[in-house]
Amino acid sequence: MRKTELSGLFNRVEGDWKIIGPNLEQLSVNWRFLRLQKERVIGLGFLTMLLFLEGSRREPSIGGR
Repeated sequence: MRKTELSGLFNRVEGDWKIIGPNLEQLSVNWRFLRLQKERVIGLGFLTMLLFLEGSRREPSIGGR
């Protein structure tokens, strides 16, 4: 490989990295956010289930008011 080809390849990789780099960071941030959301959703589901069970224990009517 000639030096010009090598530097061209390097420039192309560097250019691609400028595009990919920030996106990777964004992806990892999104992944962390999604994981937090999942835990929050599981927590909410658990709380809802507890409240529903507690309500159904108090009164037999459906609706739990």
